[in-house]
Amino acid sequence: MLLTDVLGTLVEDRPVAGESVPQKERTRRVITEVPSRANRRVNQVTMGARISVLVLLTLVDAFRLIQSSDALGETGV
Repeated sequence: MLLTDVLGTLVEDRPVAGESVPQKERTRRVITEVPSRANRRVNQVTMGARISVLVLLTLVDAFRLIQSSDALGETGV
């Protein structure tokens, strides 16, 4: 494809019908993310919050199971 200078700007000519367009080879880009110190700290805090919520839910369930043991014994379950 030819390049034409129009008012100081390079412009690519469009291919003519029947003319093959060369395909560019595609390469895979590797994207790596390195979290900042603040992002790592936020991730640690949210992980701690998730774990504490799971612990609290487990404790509540254990409490409810203990409290309902008398009723479960009466019904035979």
